[in-house]
Amino acid sequence: MLEPGEPILLLREGAYSLDAAPHGATLEVWGDTKLLRRRITGIRKAAKEKLEVSVEKFARKTGTITLLDANAPSAALVERDATRSEDLAALCRWCERLFPLWRTEQSSCGTDLENSLSPRFPRALLRMGSHAMAVLSVPDAGAAEEALAFGLVWFKYAQSRWPAFAVKTLALFVPEQAAVAMGLRFNALRADLIQLRLFAVPSSGFPEERIQQSWGNLDSAPAPLGTWVPADTRIRALLEEVAARSDAELVEDLEGGLHLELRGMPLAICKGDRLQAGVVLREVRRRITAERLLAIVERVARIRSADSVQRQHALYRSFPERWLEGMVRRQIQQIDPLIDPATLRRQVTGFLGMHHSRTDLLALDREGRLVILEIKAAERPAHPGPRLLHPPLPASRTRGDSDKRALPGQGRPSEPAAAAAGGARATVSFNQRNCFALLRLLYSGAPDWCRDRMA
Repeated sequence: MLEPGEPILLLREGAYSLDAAPHGATLEVWGDTKLLRRRITGIRKAAKEKLEVSVEKFARKTGTITLLDANAPSAALVERDATRSEDLAALCRWCERLFPLWRTEQSSCGTDLENSLSPRFPRALLRMGSHAMAVLSVPDAGAAEEALAFGLVWFKYAQSRWPAFAVKTLALFVPEQAAVAMGLRFNALRADLIQLRLFAVPSSGFPEERIQQSWGNLDSAPAPLGTWVPADTRIRALLEEVAARSDAELVEDLEGGLHLELRGMPLAICKGDRLQAGVVLREVRRRITAERLLAIVERVARIRSADSVQRQHALYRSFPERWLEGMVRRQIQQIDPLIDPATLRRQVTGFLGMHHSRTDLLALDREGRLVILEIKAAERPAHPGPRLLHPPLPASRTRGDSDKRALPGQGRPSEPAAAAAGGARATVSFNQRNCFALLRLLYSGAPDWCRDRMA
């Protein structure tokens, strides 16, 4: 059973009733989410596979319903048109609630090939006095990529079709999962030619308007932390002694574990009262001394250094990105003096949009703003990222050499990344899917010298 603006209901055995009534018959149909009751007053059109009847609704309102054979060849086309009519009815209901002072001048989901108006996108024109607004709805996320083009066509058609009205605004209703991409497209349009409003429609619920400041923002959240297990006091003291007597550093993770690392290579990991140590980490079952750990550190340090002659050795080539990360972490204030070193965290997992993400370094600056540092130890042609502050470090750069163009008044870190990581390049890069939003945010608060490079 099809009724304009209502969902399709199947007449299954036990899911409907047809009873005689004065001056007609009463038809009741109940589906999974809706019960519909109509009094049939007459037959308007009868065919082999379709019956169109006149009905009376609540408060004596009249209308029509169509009874259609679901196995008929034309059933698919009729169901498609019914679905579009339902989407149009939903759009009209949203407009009535969101814009109570505006009147619907016209609403349609029909085809107009002459003016390139598609039936896939329900559309309406709202009017308040001499002002008018073009409205277009996107029924499914798969069609969202084409919706903006058809929305602009509808907007331009409305301006020419109703010249007496000032049509200056286009409002788009898109599925919630397509709102971010649509917001990024909105940012590319000229605000002096068209005013835009974006509404995100959840799978179940009422549309919510996305303000212009949030267009292109990605919903993000940190991953829930595991159980905090502090390191054993005796083992902590042992690792702190080794770090103080050597070039190794002690790094604490987000779950309370301790990592003893030499230029990014882990040599000992402590979780609670469990300790793993060695070039190949193995659980320590007997008491270990600081001298034994220092011997391991000294052995690795002879190979894993910037002036090493054994650059093909496994100890030198392992963990290049961690090596670069350690250099950045130790000299973080040379990159940005406003970063608070006490808040620096490594390998923070979370969610960006619908994607799982892992941030190499995360910190707060002195004003409490979030700082993201992405480390790349090698050039990746498949994932190009914008260099925000400086070009890649050339492999020939020597120790202590600085580049005045990178940060005014500051030089590069004293230990060159290129030499330390075997010709690796240090770049500040962002993933392609979120670089637009982050660049826009960074550009708005960047000093003039940095804006020139970002542009």
